[in-house]
Amino acid sequence: MFGWLKHLVASRAQADTPRAADASPKVPEPSFTLPEEFLNIAFVLLSEAPSEFSLLNTLADAGMTLDKDSSPASSDDPLSFFASRDGRTYLISLAPYAIPAEEAESNTHPFFFPEPDALQGYSHHLVVADLPSFATRPAPRNTGEAVEAITAHATLLAHLLGLPEALGVYSGRTATTYDAATFRGAVLDDPLPALFIAPLWLTSDKQEWHFYSYGLKDIGMPEVQVIAPRSSCQNPQEVYAYLMDIIGYIAQGNRIHAGETLGRSAQEKFTTSWAPWLVDDSYTALQINLNL
Repeated sequence: MFGWLKHLVASRAQADTPRAADASPKVPEPSFTLPEEFLNIAFVLLSEAPSEFSLLNTLADAGMTLDKDSSPASSDDPLSFFASRDGRTYLISLAPYAIPAEEAESNTHPFFFPEPDALQGYSHHLVVADLPSFATRPAPRNTGEAVEAITAHATLLAHLLGLPEALGVYSGRTATTYDAATFRGAVLDDPLPALFIAPLWLTSDKQEWHFYSYGLKDIGMPEVQVIAPRSSCQNPQEVYAYLMDIIGYIAQGNRIHAGETLGRSAQEKFTTSWAPWLVDDSYTALQINLNL
């Protein structure tokens, strides 16, 4: 489904790793810190309710330890569990209805959920919430710890997406809906952290392509974006793959500062600047000029 992306990313994994070069920062650095409240919540979208047996087995396969007091109080109560692993605690709760206002359907990613019509039959969802206040491990304090927390949460989601009833997952943190196979593959089979840490969106109007990340602010980093004239951007897929490389590079803890130039070779120099984020202009994003 996104093999073109994997191919382009892998083809330059070593020699063409994006890097900052010729640093000449001339713009004051905005302050980027972790959110005061680390809210990591997602919703596994289901065609019908899984059995308690199936759900418990899936959590066991994911290496989760259940709180002995977390089972439903009666048969009329929805399935709800507190589960822990490696000092992190999660709430997993079954909701016997679709998320209101078609929120999940309206945020299907065009590359990561290629068949949004598959969601028309979904009728239940599992709430999967990271609960730092209930955990023995402290809430993330820096970018590395935030990436670890997001990855651990994504791993639990990927296991739950193995349920036969699972159609996809809506990330409340990144406002993005993925199909089950894509998310599982990006987490368990062929990890692509950029996809679940800060998915990249592509929109357009008659004049411009807009590329922007959604989620880097949750690890204390600036979102990245590109605004490219449609007339000069002949291959948006290559731009997309390049920016996924950039997101992966930043997610490893590498800060890029406006005023620096980026390039995968000595000849390639893309300038950077601070600009209002395309999604919310109250945030400052790192804007990359690809000199198209």
